[in-house]
Amino acid sequence: MKPIKDKIKCLNPACVRPAEFRGLCHSCYEVAAKMVRAGQTTWERLVAIGRAHAPRLRVGQNPQPRKWLSGEETGQCESEK
Repeated sequence: MKPIKDKIKCLNPACVRPAEFRGLCHSCYEVAAKMVRAGQTTWERLVAIGRAHAPRLRVGQNPQPRKWLSGEETGQCESEK
């Protein structure tokens, strides 16, 4: 397998695939998700021990871009106004 260029590698040291979700590649994420669903661990615990990252905001969860794009906000910092 080719080395990963311009991509962050999966947190699993034994894995060479690029990270996609919570710092894990698709395969490692699926294993972790199955363990969470089975009650063997939690995402919070995996994050705490460095085996996963906290989730990123999904599109629509962060209202700032919508406010800016709709003209409700200027996008300037308070110090720039």
